[in-house]
Amino acid sequence: MKKIKLKKDLTTFQGKKYLNKSKEYFEGWYFKQSDSKTSIAIIPGININSKKKKAFIQFITKEKSYFVEYNIQEFSYQSNP
Repeated sequence: MKKIKLKKDLTTFQGKKYLNKSKEYFEGWYFKQSDSKTSIAIIPGININSKKKKAFIQFITKEKSYFVEYNIQEFSYQSNP
């Protein structure tokens, strides 16, 4: 059985080595806020595959889901959030 190597700090972006490659990669972060009446989930992330590299933000509410796509060059991150 292959061992899985866990990252030490899951709060930072792990995929910087994939940004300039065409290897398939996905990374996203799930944030949810709710109270007794409503909730919203926000998922920013990146998706890289053989056809396209994109950054995105997805908004999910009880009523609908919204997906906003960005060019991967517009994606930025900080090593120390």
